[in-house]
Amino acid sequence: MKRYLGIAIWCVLTIPLQAFSAVTIVEITPLSFGMLQLPSSGSNNITIDYDSGASTGTATVIHDNATRGQYMFENSDSEGLMTIDIQNINTGSSAITLTDFKGRYKGQVINSFPVSGLSIPKARAILNLGATLTFTSAVAEDAYVMGFDIVVNYE
Repeated sequence: MKRYLGIAIWCVLTIPLQAFSAVTIVEITPLSFGMLQLPSSGSNNITIDYDSGASTGTATVIHDNATRGQYMFENSDSEGLMTIDIQNINTGSSAITLTDFKGRYKGQVINSFPVSGLSIPKARAILNLGATLTFTSAVAEDAYVMGFDIVVNYE
């Protein structure tokens, strides 16, 4: 009997309020792993590539598509540098981990977070985001709502 794991991911976009700043983040496409088949034993993983959106790993996607996350940074009047971090990762189960976030922002590859020294966009810029989801056979068959925060701090 095959067991299935449904994944929904939410993302909170956090930017500290500062008088000189007008940057907003808009989610274009959420990072998604689709519905996955649970392993009968051991663990499986799926990695979403931040550039192509392709998925690799030992997990089997049985419904919906695994997709990279895309987040648009918009700015009306600020200049300078910022730090982007991924925080408050919540998977809803100790048998599920969401790790190894990687991305691309304004042509710069991001191999780990936090990353500093990124220029605040003069108009719009896209953050492409990928990550690795690992889950074990101990996960109960269910739909899990997972989440993480994208946190921006100005330098």
